[in-house]
Amino acid sequence: MTEKVTAIVNYEATEDWQLSLAEGDFIEVIKKDDVDDDGLWYGKNLLGKKEGWFPASCVQKKVSKIARKSAEESKVQQRRPEKPSKPAIALCTKKEGMLSFFSN
Repeated sequence: MTEKVTAIVNYEATEDWQLSLAEGDFIEVIKKDDVDDDGLWYGKNLLGKKEGWFPASCVQKKVSKIARKSAEESKVQQRRPEKPSKPAIALCTKKEGMLSFFSN
């Protein structure tokens, strides 16, 4: 199965063997020039059907809508404060110039 990526920035090819990218383009990666995933990749622009080499730093892996929604929901849940296990009861009283605070 081939890898699909999305262009995250515009990239203008300066040579015939390069592939120009516009932000949002969908690219099918055919070959990578190194193991580290940070060099040049060869791919086909699925919108324009052209092929060529492009910098890996100009794209990101395409995430399915289901995975993206799950990740967003997870972030929202992480930001929510936990519900207390029992209700907190607090009482403040001021007696003879002193402030007292009681809680359960």
